[in-house]
Amino acid sequence: MRPRGATGKAKPPPALPADVLRVEYGEQGRSAGSIAEELGASTAHVLSELRRIGVPVREARGGTRKKAELRRALTPTYLREQLVDRRRSLDDVASDHGTSARTVARYVERLGIDLPEDVPAHGAIHKQRRSRSGSAVAKIAAAGLLAEGAPLVLDVERLPRPWRDGVRSWAADGTGRLQALWTNEDGGALVWAADRQPRSPNGLTGEIVFQAGLAFGPCQATRAWRTADGTSLADLADTTS
Repeated sequence: MRPRGATGKAKPPPALPADVLRVEYGEQGRSAGSIAEELGASTAHVLSELRRIGVPVREARGGTRKKAELRRALTPTYLREQLVDRRRSLDDVASDHGTSARTVARYVERLGIDLPEDVPAHGAIHKQRRSRSGSAVAKIAAAGLLAEGAPLVLDVERLPRPWRDGVRSWAADGTGRLQALWTNEDGGALVWAADRQPRSPNGLTGEIVFQAGLAFGPCQATRAWRTADGTSLADLADTTS
Protein backbone atom coordinates (compact mmCIF):
# COMPACT_ATOMS: atom_id res chain seq x y z
CA MET A 1 0.00 0.00 0.00
CA ARG A 2 1.10 3.55 -0.70
CA PRO A 3 1.97 5.50 2.49
CA ARG A 4 -0.61 8.13 3.48
CA GLY A 5 0.12 11.45 1.90
CA ALA A 6 2.24 9.97 -0.92
CA THR A 7 1.31 11.17 -4.37
CA GLY A 8 3.08 8.44 -6.30
CA LYS A 9 4.93 11.01 -8.39
CA ALA A 10 8.71 10.81 -8.55
CA LYS A 11 10.64 13.91 -7.55
CA PRO A 12 11.86 15.66 -10.73
CA PRO A 13 15.64 15.62 -11.25
CA PRO A 14 17.46 18.88 -10.45
CA ALA A 15 18.22 21.43 -13.16
CA LEU A 16 21.76 21.29 -14.53
CA PRO A 17 23.97 24.38 -14.98
CA ALA A 18 22.89 25.89 -18.30
CA ASP A 19 26.17 27.74 -18.86
CA VAL A 20 28.15 24.52 -18.50
CA LEU A 21 25.87 22.68 -20.92
CA ARG A 22 26.07 25.47 -23.51
CA VAL A 23 29.87 25.63 -23.38
CA GLU A 24 30.72 21.94 -23.01
CA TYR A 25 28.11 20.52 -25.39
CA GLY A 26 27.27 23.41 -27.69
CA GLU A 27 30.69 25.07 -28.14
CA GLN A 28 33.27 22.39 -27.32
CA GLY A 29 31.36 19.52 -28.89
CA ARG A 30 31.59 17.12 -25.97
CA SER A 31 29.16 14.22 -25.85
CA ALA A 32 26.09 14.23 -23.61
CA GLY A 33 27.34 10.99 -22.06
CA SER A 34 30.72 12.39 -20.95
CA ILE A 35 29.04 15.53 -19.55
CA ALA A 36 26.50 13.39 -17.71
CA GLU A 37 29.29 11.34 -16.14
CA GLU A 38 31.07 14.48 -14.96
CA LEU A 39 27.91 16.02 -13.49
CA GLY A 40 26.70 12.81 -11.89
CA ALA A 41 23.54 12.78 -14.00
CA SER A 42 22.03 10.45 -16.58
CA THR A 43 22.60 11.02 -20.28
CA ALA A 44 18.83 11.27 -20.77
CA HIS A 45 18.63 14.06 -18.18
CA VAL A 46 21.45 15.99 -19.86
CA LEU A 47 19.70 15.72 -23.24
CA SER A 48 16.44 16.85 -21.66
CA GLU A 49 18.13 19.87 -20.12
CA LEU A 50 19.82 20.75 -23.40
CA ARG A 51 16.45 20.81 -25.13
CA ARG A 52 14.94 22.82 -22.27
CA ILE A 53 17.54 25.61 -22.59
CA GLY A 54 17.37 25.61 -26.37
CA VAL A 55 20.69 23.97 -27.28
CA PRO A 56 20.36 21.92 -30.51
CA VAL A 57 20.88 18.24 -29.73
CA ARG A 58 23.08 16.27 -32.10
CA GLU A 59 21.97 12.89 -33.44
CA ALA A 60 22.68 9.99 -31.08
CA ARG A 61 24.97 8.24 -33.53
CA GLY A 62 27.50 11.01 -33.04
CA GLY A 63 28.03 9.87 -29.46
CA THR A 64 28.43 6.29 -30.61
CA ARG A 65 30.92 7.42 -33.21
CA LYS A 66 32.86 9.38 -30.57
CA LYS A 67 33.10 6.31 -28.33
CA ALA A 68 34.37 4.25 -31.24
CA GLU A 69 36.98 6.91 -32.02
CA LEU A 70 38.15 6.89 -28.40
CA ARG A 71 38.44 3.10 -28.36
CA ARG A 72 40.63 3.27 -31.46
CA ALA A 73 42.74 6.14 -30.11
CA LEU A 74 43.19 5.27 -26.42
CA THR A 75 45.12 2.05 -26.89
CA PRO A 76 47.51 0.64 -24.26
CA THR A 77 50.52 1.53 -26.44
CA TYR A 78 49.35 5.12 -26.95
CA LEU A 79 48.43 5.69 -23.29
CA ARG A 80 51.75 4.29 -22.04
CA GLU A 81 53.64 6.50 -24.47
CA GLN A 82 51.77 9.62 -23.40
CA LEU A 83 51.35 9.02 -19.66
CA VAL A 84 54.28 6.78 -18.73
CA ASP A 85 57.05 7.70 -21.17
CA ARG A 86 56.22 11.38 -21.71
CA ARG A 87 54.70 11.94 -18.24
CA ARG A 88 51.76 13.91 -19.62
CA SER A 89 48.76 14.50 -17.38
CA LEU A 90 45.36 12.89 -17.84
CA ASP A 91 43.92 16.35 -18.48
CA ASP A 92 46.34 16.97 -21.37
CA VAL A 93 45.60 13.64 -23.03
CA ALA A 94 41.86 14.15 -22.54
CA SER A 95 42.07 17.61 -24.14
CA ASP A 96 43.74 16.10 -27.23
CA HIS A 97 40.68 13.89 -27.77
CA GLY A 98 37.86 16.18 -26.69
CA THR A 99 36.91 14.08 -23.69
CA SER A 100 37.20 14.27 -19.89
CA ALA A 101 40.17 13.27 -17.75
CA ARG A 102 37.83 10.94 -15.90
CA THR A 103 37.14 9.07 -19.15
CA VAL A 104 40.87 8.69 -19.83
CA ALA A 105 41.32 7.50 -16.23
CA ARG A 106 38.68 4.83 -16.86
CA TYR A 107 40.61 3.57 -19.89
CA VAL A 108 43.85 3.54 -17.88
CA GLU A 109 42.25 1.50 -15.10
CA ARG A 110 40.42 -0.84 -17.48
CA LEU A 111 43.60 -1.55 -19.47
CA GLY A 112 45.63 -2.17 -16.32
CA ILE A 113 48.18 0.57 -17.01
CA ASP A 114 50.31 1.50 -13.99
CA LEU A 115 51.01 5.25 -13.92
CA PRO A 116 54.22 6.67 -12.41
CA GLU A 117 53.74 8.46 -9.09
CA ASP A 118 54.60 11.86 -10.59
CA VAL A 119 51.77 11.79 -13.16
CA PRO A 120 48.79 13.86 -11.89
CA ALA A 121 45.88 11.46 -11.49
CA HIS A 122 42.18 11.27 -10.81
CA GLY A 123 40.06 9.20 -8.42
CA ALA A 124 40.26 5.83 -10.15
CA ILE A 125 44.05 6.06 -10.41
CA HIS A 126 44.48 7.18 -6.80
CA LYS A 127 42.52 4.08 -5.80
CA GLN A 128 44.82 1.96 -7.97
CA ARG A 129 47.88 3.47 -6.28
CA ARG A 130 46.51 2.99 -2.76
CA SER A 131 45.85 -0.70 -3.42
CA ARG A 132 49.26 -1.34 -4.98
CA SER A 133 51.13 -1.62 -1.67
CA GLY A 134 48.84 -4.43 -0.54
CA SER A 135 48.84 -6.28 -3.85
CA ALA A 136 49.99 -9.83 -4.38
CA VAL A 137 53.15 -8.78 -6.22
CA ALA A 138 54.11 -6.38 -3.40
CA LYS A 139 53.72 -9.16 -0.84
CA ILE A 140 55.79 -11.58 -2.94
CA ALA A 141 58.55 -9.01 -3.47
CA ALA A 142 58.64 -7.99 0.20
CA ALA A 143 58.89 -11.61 1.35
CA GLY A 144 61.44 -12.55 -1.32
CA LEU A 145 59.36 -15.52 -2.44
CA LEU A 146 60.54 -15.40 -6.08
CA ALA A 147 64.10 -15.08 -7.31
CA GLU A 148 64.99 -12.35 -9.77
CA GLY A 149 64.31 -13.66 -13.28
CA ALA A 150 62.03 -16.52 -12.18
CA PRO A 151 59.94 -17.69 -15.17
CA LEU A 152 56.18 -17.14 -15.23
CA VAL A 153 53.53 -18.28 -17.70
CA LEU A 154 49.98 -17.11 -18.33
CA ASP A 155 47.51 -19.95 -17.77
CA VAL A 156 44.86 -19.27 -20.42
CA GLU A 157 42.38 -21.54 -18.64
CA ARG A 158 42.36 -19.11 -15.74
CA LEU A 159 41.26 -16.21 -17.94
CA PRO A 160 37.59 -15.28 -18.41
CA ARG A 161 36.05 -17.76 -20.84
CA PRO A 162 35.30 -15.23 -23.65
CA TRP A 163 39.03 -14.49 -24.01
CA ARG A 164 40.47 -17.98 -24.04
CA ASP A 165 40.17 -19.01 -27.69
CA GLY A 166 41.30 -15.61 -28.94
CA VAL A 167 44.35 -15.51 -26.68
CA ARG A 168 45.31 -19.09 -27.58
CA SER A 169 45.06 -18.36 -31.30
CA TRP A 170 47.10 -15.17 -30.98
CA ALA A 171 49.74 -16.83 -28.77
CA ALA A 172 50.23 -19.66 -31.28
CA ASP A 173 51.55 -17.16 -33.84
CA GLY A 174 54.58 -16.11 -31.81
CA THR A 175 57.17 -17.39 -29.35
CA GLY A 176 57.05 -16.29 -25.72
CA ARG A 177 53.79 -14.39 -25.96
CA LEU A 178 52.46 -15.92 -22.75
CA GLN A 179 55.76 -15.86 -20.88
CA ALA A 180 57.33 -13.37 -18.49
CA LEU A 181 60.16 -13.08 -15.98
CA TRP A 182 59.74 -11.93 -12.39
CA THR A 183 61.58 -8.85 -11.14
CA ASN A 184 61.72 -7.54 -7.58
CA GLU A 185 62.29 -3.99 -8.80
CA ASP A 186 59.60 -1.35 -8.16
CA GLY A 187 57.90 -3.54 -5.58
CA GLY A 188 57.49 -6.51 -7.91
CA ALA A 189 56.61 -6.73 -11.60
CA LEU A 190 56.47 -9.03 -14.62
CA VAL A 191 58.85 -8.45 -17.53
CA TRP A 192 57.16 -9.63 -20.71
CA ALA A 193 59.26 -11.81 -23.02
CA ALA A 194 57.79 -10.05 -26.07
CA ASP A 195 59.07 -6.52 -25.31
CA ARG A 196 61.08 -6.71 -22.06
CA GLN A 197 58.88 -4.06 -20.42
CA PRO A 198 57.94 -4.44 -16.72
CA ARG A 199 54.22 -4.42 -15.91
CA SER A 200 51.84 -5.48 -13.17
CA PRO A 201 50.04 -8.81 -13.71
CA ASN A 202 46.88 -6.89 -14.57
CA GLY A 203 48.75 -4.54 -16.90
CA LEU A 204 50.50 -7.35 -18.76
CA THR A 205 47.31 -9.39 -19.04
CA GLY A 206 45.56 -6.31 -20.43
CA GLU A 207 48.32 -5.85 -23.03
CA ILE A 208 48.08 -9.50 -24.11
CA VAL A 209 44.29 -9.38 -24.39
CA PHE A 210 44.52 -6.13 -26.38
CA GLN A 211 47.19 -7.56 -28.71
CA ALA A 212 44.91 -10.56 -29.26
CA GLY A 213 42.26 -8.16 -30.56
CA LEU A 214 39.93 -8.51 -27.60
CA ALA A 215 38.31 -6.02 -25.22
CA PHE A 216 39.94 -6.10 -21.79
CA GLY A 217 37.83 -6.12 -18.65
CA PRO A 218 37.94 -7.20 -15.02
CA CYS A 219 39.89 -10.37 -14.27
CA GLN A 220 41.95 -11.94 -11.48
CA ALA A 221 45.29 -11.71 -13.24
CA THR A 222 47.33 -12.91 -10.26
CA ARG A 223 45.44 -16.22 -10.41
CA ALA A 224 46.26 -16.62 -14.11
CA TRP A 225 50.03 -16.04 -13.87
CA ARG A 226 51.83 -19.14 -12.60
CA THR A 227 55.35 -20.05 -11.55
CA ALA A 228 57.37 -22.98 -12.93
CA ASP A 229 55.79 -25.36 -10.39
CA GLY A 230 52.24 -24.26 -11.29
CA THR A 231 51.59 -22.03 -8.27
CA SER A 232 49.64 -18.88 -9.05
CA LEU A 233 50.92 -15.50 -7.86
CA ALA A 234 47.75 -15.14 -5.79
CA ASP A 235 48.34 -18.46 -4.01
CA LEU A 236 52.00 -17.61 -3.49
CA ALA A 237 51.08 -14.26 -1.94
CA ASP A 238 48.58 -16.01 0.36
CA THR A 239 51.46 -17.89 2.00
CA THR A 240 52.62 -14.58 3.51
CA SER A 241 49.38 -14.11 5.47
